[in-house]
Amino acid sequence: MSLGEKPSSVDELFAVFEEHGTRQYYGEPITLLAHSLQAAQMGSRAGAIQALIAAALLHDVGHRLFGGGEDFSLGGVDDEHELLGAEWLGGLFGAEVCEPIRRHVDTKLAVSADRGRSWDEVAAPSFDEGTERPDGKPAGVRFAGRAGGAGT
Repeated sequence: MSLGEKPSSVDELFAVFEEHGTRQYYGEPITLLAHSLQAAQMGSRAGAIQALIAAALLHDVGHRLFGGGEDFSLGGVDDEHELLGAEWLGGLFGAEVCEPIRRHVDTKLAVSADRGRSWDEVAAPSFDEGTERPDGKPAGVRFAGRAGGAGT
């Protein structure tokens, strides 16, 4: 399956992770697969519904569809990975999975602006499993809690 083709099965989707998941995640000391698994694990630990856990797992799959490699996002090029990923996954998943993926970048920007933080402060693509917010919840939970993006 080429990256431009939409997956017709979960097996084809997992093949993308097998092919691209071991690459370093945009200059960070973590792989795309590890980042994805951490996001899904955080959702699971927070008690998110299955659709949001799936969205957390798949939220950055669009980076691989752009085909520009890791250097594009690092160089400030917006690959619109959230839009590409949501569209690409639309044949396998409904809005309950695709919409959180589509909105995760805008939500992150809105939440960070609301907290008075610059994009540079929140743009680090990786996180430690043990990272917690000041309220004791795992980092990243706010972005997946409510339909439409921002949440608990």
